[in-house]
Amino acid sequence: MNKWLKGCVVAMLLWGASACQPTSDAPLPTLANLEAISTERAPTATATSARATLPPTFTPTATFTPEPTEPPTATFTLTPRANSSIYYIYNDDAIVAVTNDGERSELVFTFGVGRRIAQLTPSPDGKLLAFVGAADGVTSEVYVMNRDGTYLQQISCLGFADVRDPQWLGDGVLLAWYAAPTLTAAGAIYTASFVGSNLCPTANNQRAVLTFSTPLYSGFTFNRLADTLYYSEGDDLMAYDLADDTVRVAAFTRSFGANSRPQARPNADELVFMSFRRTDTGITTTARLLADTTRGASPQPIALGVLDGLQGVTYSLDGEVMLLRYPNALFWRNNRTGNLIELVSDLTQTPEAAVSPNGAQAVYSLTNAAGIMQLFVVDTTTRRPRQLTRNTEGTIASPVWLDGGW
Repeated sequence: MNKWLKGCVVAMLLWGASACQPTSDAPLPTLANLEAISTERAPTATATSARATLPPTFTPTATFTPEPTEPPTATFTLTPRANSSIYYIYNDDAIVAVTNDGERSELVFTFGVGRRIAQLTPSPDGKLLAFVGAADGVTSEVYVMNRDGTYLQQISCLGFADVRDPQWLGDGVLLAWYAAPTLTAAGAIYTASFVGSNLCPTANNQRAVLTFSTPLYSGFTFNRLADTLYYSEGDDLMAYDLADDTVRVAAFTRSFGANSRPQARPNADELVFMSFRRTDTGITTTARLLADTTRGASPQPIALGVLDGLQGVTYSLDGEVMLLRYPNALFWRNNRTGNLIELVSDLTQTPEAAVSPNGAQAVYSLTNAAGIMQLFVVDTTTRRPRQLTRNTEGTIASPVWLDGGW
């Protein structure tokens, strides 16, 4: 099949691409035809063998991973109206990019049909994307790719079944994640350098920085300078000082449920976490704030001043804006002024969402009237959602909104 014909086949599978039929409204690939695309587009990643019986603190000798090269410079071929791109995980096994005006959409990476991809996480400069992937279809590792999917580097080399929550530390030199040998085993927080990952674990210094005693993990984050690790293991929010190797309670539980899912605000010395509280109608979740996360600080947690029932928060890359996700609504918050705006209401599910690069818009996932999950865009001025994607089937997860194209 010549290159022109291959391009036509791929273009007809994605909505908005018009290489073969300019007026067509082609859907994204289904599970039936995604494998054909993946064999042509996906970079080859070296799979690691499962070692489910290893304790979480043991770092096995790595199999060979591709030697990292300088990520290629992205080619910007956007229409005049488009100046940014939204990435998302499609059907749990592919990464798709779409321009903010919806005029162009493309599958940029997949390991293959049924090979899990989860938790897209942009680097601080927005040039790279970290994610959890199962290249061999069994074990999971942390990977990093560039914006158009032509560069891929495996970062971790554990061979574990349970890998979650990849995060970039500081200026993006280090990555951190949670991993456990099995889904029911106690795990650990690992860190590794992006540089040297082709010789993991020695050259990139992969190591367990904190080991859990139970499998009751419920989130972690580092402070801005990455010298203090905040985490939850079932009850209180804890702070681990990496230099002193000491642990203290950062926020006691209210005995209604665990303090969980801490998230540090980018470019600031504060974090938010989920907390349970009692109301007249029962127990619900809310958000509390630690206003000083510098090393050794012990501020009293304060209420964030938002509605009860909160399911999660999402920060903008610069930390200026926060999205608050509820089962039936999405709120926008200015983190400097505390100004709170309800962007959309009457939702049928808790949306996954991301902030636009300028902070004035949000993209969120929602099942439309036809019963198909789509992405919608809403701004803080009109608050009138517009549908961005036109998928004919499939699921959407982990939206990320970045400047420029791919």
